[in-house]
Amino acid sequence: MKIGCVRYEGDTRIAIPVAEDAVAIVGRSGDGCPNQVAEIISDWPGASFRFREALVHAPVISMDKADWLPPVTTRSRITTVTFDGMADQAAAATIAIKARSSLIGHRQTVRIKRIFGAVFSRPALAVVIGSSALTSSSAEKQPLSIFGYTAMNDITAPGLRRAGRANDFLGYIPKVSADVDMLAMYNGTDTFGPLGPFIVLPDENFEPDDSTVSCTTAGHTYARWSVAKLPHSIPDMLTAISDFIRLDPGDVVAFAFETNAKNTDAVADLAELAEVAVDISGVCSLQNPIERC
Repeated sequence: MKIGCVRYEGDTRIAIPVAEDAVAIVGRSGDGCPNQVAEIISDWPGASFRFREALVHAPVISMDKADWLPPVTTRSRITTVTFDGMADQAAAATIAIKARSSLIGHRQTVRIKRIFGAVFSRPALAVVIGSSALTSSSAEKQPLSIFGYTAMNDITAPGLRRAGRANDFLGYIPKVSADVDMLAMYNGTDTFGPLGPFIVLPDENFEPDDSTVSCTTAGHTYARWSVAKLPHSIPDMLTAISDFIRLDPGDVVAFAFETNAKNTDAVADLAELAEVAVDISGVCSLQNPIERC
């Protein structure tokens, strides 16, 4: 099963795909289904059973007409892991926390201000945590459970990292010292975290290593990588991250490879485009319009 979140009848509901371009809406008053991902994670077997019962009488709407929300709540912690170089050259990784206010859903608008300079997309496979890491009496951690996988567009404006440094391509913000590292701004600016639309759940028997992650802009695919090329296994990386960042149910950890901002012919500046899409085979396609403001 796959699930997403939409705003329907004035409240958050769960959307379940029933056709290529249509979703059924559950979690409505009276159908007995949870309407928050946190509730679903805490009792997935029970939620799955209730979803299947409710689908018989659930209203069905077009995906294009749905008012999409991020599939996790704004209380979720968003951690990004970005590997330096493409899949066959990856070495070091940068781990960052993305601001919760950066989260937007499928078809919601990415807003880019002129002062941001060039803005780039890092298509990412996002893992939704199913349970917290536990510490036994011997202080050894138990494996983290993975609730599911979804798509993320880890948008970045690298010029904001040194916002006071004049650079026509990477941007410039006046009155900011050149030695100020504005990591939170360039990685966690509002709307820079599109997520969704669907989480693929355990009963799908999804194998992430079989998936390809790609980003398409203006009909051109400029970033593509295979999950099997990640330099470490996803469970091992989650365990390593949880050594210093607590991962709770519903938290998201997104994995991506760095795009080469220095090679302007190889990447697309989102500030010059109208839409961007991230596709993960077997999971979902995440599409967002872009507004220059």
